[in-house]
Amino acid sequence: MTTEILRNMLYRGAEMIREIAWVIFDEIHYLKDPSRGVVWEETLILLPPQARFVFLSATIPNSLEFAKWIAKLNGHPCHVIYTELRPVPLQHYLFPAGGDGIHLVVDYKGKFRDANFMKALSQIQSSTQEGCQQLQGHTGDGTVFASEQLLEQQAKDKMALSNRNEDVFRLVKMIMNRGFDPCI
Repeated sequence: MTTEILRNMLYRGAEMIREIAWVIFDEIHYLKDPSRGVVWEETLILLPPQARFVFLSATIPNSLEFAKWIAKLNGHPCHVIYTELRPVPLQHYLFPAGGDGIHLVVDYKGKFRDANFMKALSQIQSSTQEGCQQLQGHTGDGTVFASEQLLEQQAKDKMALSNRNEDVFRLVKMIMNRGFDPCI
């Protein structure tokens, strides 16, 4: 169940609350979230004293401080178990709009791929230059008057909007074809 549901059950004094022995909080770093954090904090404070906790997070920077607070809050020791191991290694890709694909720029070992980054960057730069040349009618002199600037901006906005859907479709198709799904 969500933390919000558990907190509501605590407010209502639900029968099953007395039987809780363990509560597992996944993504405990939500405690710092401006909109949801108060719910997590209230839940921790309202849980019965016999309840024990397991907290999971890959991104809680102040874990030792947090553990001390929890130990003080409920009177039970709280141990921090930390590992550098990533079960699913991170890889970073760039997908330049208007480019010819996605480019691996940081591999699973954390190695930065200069050549791939430069290729993606050049696609971004060339796509930007081509777009500007199309909008300026290939005049090449770069002279644009105020009314033309307004038309240029409107054309850029239209181009960006039409390209966005096409780029998203291409990206999703490429992700599926290369077996990169599921991904964020």
